[in-house]
Amino acid sequence: MTEEIKLPNNPLAESALNGACLIDPDAVIFAAPIVSPQDFFVPVNRWIAQAIWECYENRIAPTVGAVVDRLSSAQRWSDRPSSEAVCQIDIQAVLNAVTDSDITHVRANAQVIA
Repeated sequence: MTEEIKLPNNPLAESALNGACLIDPDAVIFAAPIVSPQDFFVPVNRWIAQAIWECYENRIAPTVGAVVDRLSSAQRWSDRPSSEAVCQIDIQAVLNAVTDSDITHVRANAQVIA
């Protein structure tokens, strides 16, 4: 059986959801029942989401520091841009993609991704 390849629904929604979870750690509580990291198409967004969800599952606030720690543990953190890992520029891009509306409408962005 072959694995179904999912086409991107909305990479901006992925970035906005990750950024909302980093800015408001409670946001993942609303997103987790709707979407999982495997639903993210863009690799960097998926890796960040995996780190956020791992924090959530371990009852740790998904702060930037905690997420970077998880990414480092999974060998998905790099000091410079890479196609194999997340770097500070990627985190900053995710945070810059967030609007106040994205934080308020976490469920809507999760539904777009799912």
